[in-house]
Amino acid sequence: MRSAPSLRGSAAPRGAFLCSVAVLGGTLVFGGQAPAFAQTGDIEALQRQLQQMQQQMDAMRAQLRDLQAQQAQQARETGPVRRPPAPARSRVEPAAPRIAVPPQGSATPAAAAAAPTRPPPTSPAASTVPPGRLADSIAIPGTDGRVRVRLSGFVKVNAQYDFDGRYNSDSVTTPSIPLANASTANQDGNLQVSARRSRIRFESEVETGWTGDWRFSNQVVEFDFAGSDASTSDVGTSNSYEPRLRLAYVTLGPVMIGQNDSLYLFPPEAQAERLDDGTFLGTSNVRQVGLRYTANLAAGLTGAVALESPYSDVTSTATTNISNDNGQGSFVGSNNVPDLLAALDYRQAWGGLAARGVARQIKVDNQAASVASQRFTEEVFGWGAGLGGWVEMGRMIGALEGDRLFAVANYGRGIGRYLDGTANGYGATTSFGLPGTAPQDSVLDAVGVTSGMVGYRRAWSSTVRSNIVASLARYDYASYVRGFAGTAGNTNRQATEFSVNLIWSPLPWIDAGIEYIYANRDVLNPAVVGAYGGTVSRIQASFIGRF
Repeated sequence: MRSAPSLRGSAAPRGAFLCSVAVLGGTLVFGGQAPAFAQTGDIEALQRQLQQMQQQMDAMRAQLRDLQAQQAQQARETGPVRRPPAPARSRVEPAAPRIAVPPQGSATPAAAAAAPTRPPPTSPAASTVPPGRLADSIAIPGTDGRVRVRLSGFVKVNAQYDFDGRYNSDSVTTPSIPLANASTANQDGNLQVSARRSRIRFESEVETGWTGDWRFSNQVVEFDFAGSDASTSDVGTSNSYEPRLRLAYVTLGPVMIGQNDSLYLFPPEAQAERLDDGTFLGTSNVRQVGLRYTANLAAGLTGAVALESPYSDVTSTATTNISNDNGQGSFVGSNNVPDLLAALDYRQAWGGLAARGVARQIKVDNQAASVASQRFTEEVFGWGAGLGGWVEMGRMIGALEGDRLFAVANYGRGIGRYLDGTANGYGATTSFGLPGTAPQDSVLDAVGVTSGMVGYRRAWSSTVRSNIVASLARYDYASYVRGFAGTAGNTNRQATEFSVNLIWSPLPWIDAGIEYIYANRDVLNPAVVGAYGGTVSRIQASFIGRF
């Protein structure tokens, strides 16, 4: 906790401050003209003297602020060098609410890096932030310090090279990598470079005037430039990538409303710091609108519940149908209720545990079909659960200070898109459209998914670290899925992913690193697609500069 401001500092500011006190005291004691003026009716002279006194008080306050700023600067210059915080998730973290669990608002690369320290503040306003307020923020003039704002983000440059084939994406999504018989698999590698994953974040914090957990309200808007890909000609000239909204939410104490990372997202300590911007296999990185409440349950234990935007992802033999999608004519995904999520986080000095759960409605609706016999509506209950944990190795072995072992496991039927880099589009499957199946006889079945991820973070020094992580996912379908034709190339039996990296932070707000990624998927029906699956082997170099 920051101590109360002290008047000890350099001789010059202290002397000036004391002189001002003496001048004001002399005015109050010896300048007793006010009674005489009042008796003679010279009200204007009295007002002038009061104005002079007010100006002297303002000057004293300014001198005190300057003295505090000098002391803060001296503390930064002479204080011990701090080791950069252990990286967790690759993103700029949102302002922590006044309860133990911070709002999970995404990160540098979506799959990854922690939110390393921003550059030290250079303005007195930012270096004298009151304890408990938004770090590195500045007060809005005229608000008496009740409203503070902060601009942050990072510039990220990625360079990726694919071996033995070409993967036309700047992030790896294992379930959709090209099949071994795809035309791109015959190409001799590919190099791509861009800065489209750079990010900008706006935050504000308002003091509500209430007490306890309800004392503050935060507002966050964040976007990057990973929207629709630029055209081929544009990449050759200006690389004008489209902005993409990532986060837009408001917190009022323990309540959050708006677009944020889903509550199913595991804490950053249970995830790897990666340079690739894709969601690692077996993990979640969904962002959507929700209403969330978080509370402290016990020492080190917090819980949260949320209602989040529904989105039915259903695959048939012809296509993957989702909410508000034209899909197969009038055949679309539909929803009537929001998804329900819950989370528990337990943190201790040795590490922590985290649990996640989701319950959702998955529904398809073909009632708009012009032919009555083609009309079909069905829904199924989807659910998923996950357990994650991490161990701070330095708590057990001193030589491993800064190292972390972490793991996450998930299982569910209908968990689908909540493992967006694993089973997006496969919350459920339907027999609708299969040869010999009448629409009125069609069924809808939730897809079972089992996934596991384990990783280790090695801190070679205070500025150099590595992350090694591997994962596996398996899928369980209804028997009729083996008859799928048009979507057989995306219907996987199993998927694996592995990555290892080396990251150097020469300054707390600078990261430079290199990462190798290997991913593989096996399709359910290789005889239909003519290939067992597909493989990606990629090396990526990244530079990240935060502000």
